[in-house]
Amino acid sequence: MTVLRAAFESRYGRLGTGGSCVQVGASRLELDEVMHRLGLDFDGNRVIDAPAMPAGHHAVRYFDGEDRRIVCMEFADDFRYVEERRVHIAEWLGDAYFETEWEVHCPVDL
Repeated sequence: MTVLRAAFESRYGRLGTGGSCVQVGASRLELDEVMHRLGLDFDGNRVIDAPAMPAGHHAVRYFDGEDRRIVCMEFADDFRYVEERRVHIAEWLGDAYFETEWEVHCPVDL
């Protein structure tokens, strides 16, 4: 395991071990709603989980398909951005990364 992946997982836990909802104030939100409220609900982003955070802070982990990175976006109760960390997916896939067929979308119709 590389230093970047180890640091990421020591802060947020192993991928897939976080929750499937986030409790923000009195509201319990599904991760799709969290992604929407953060403006991250677009093609290419795939939500993974919500790691536990200290009181008043929340986080959502997702795969950014365009950047090919695992991202953890930390935010406050008012959905204000706090911090973001990114680690390339190859840290988890290893050599399989180079054998994976990635979808690429070009916004220009050639």
